Amino acid sequence: MKRKKNTSFGKKVAIISVFLIFVIIVALGVYQNRAQPRQPKSAAEYFEIFDATVNDGEFRDPPVLEGGGYNTSRILIIYDVEFQLKAKGGDANSVIVKAWGKVEPQIFDSIPKNQWVDVHFQAARPLGYLSEKVDGKGFPLEIETRSEEAEGTITIYL
Repeated sequence: MKRKKNTSFGKKVAIISVFLIFVIIVALGVYQNRAQPRQPKSAAEYFEIFDATVNDGEFRDPPVLEGGGYNTSRILIIYDVEFQLKAKGGDANSVIVKAWGKVEPQIFDSIPKNQWVDVHFQAARPLGYLSEKVDGKGFPLEIETRSEEAEGTITIYL
């Protein structure tokens, strides 16, 4: 009787080799994706600010410039402002909203897509001094907004 060659051993080695190569390729792909830093999106594209209201503020006349002239822009001094912040670009996680250096930032764990939160800044000392823009849009207020998904400054006009 002739003995048959054991070809099943060769097949097993080939299958295990293909499987190991596949696992290595997948592992390298996952590692490479995690190693690449993700560029955050622009805050102005990812978030929307609406219903901005100055609850406490005062107008001041323009200061006299050197040489006797006047600055044509009035000044708005803000003590208390609030607005709604909407996550229009997707879910926003670990959101930090800052308006001025003198006030604690507002922190939100998450804002679901197309939902909004109330943001309120209030202080005993002036939060900001805003000069009116020449183009008539109003008083510009820059809001710094950061999250895991987006970061940047959004300018609103009061």
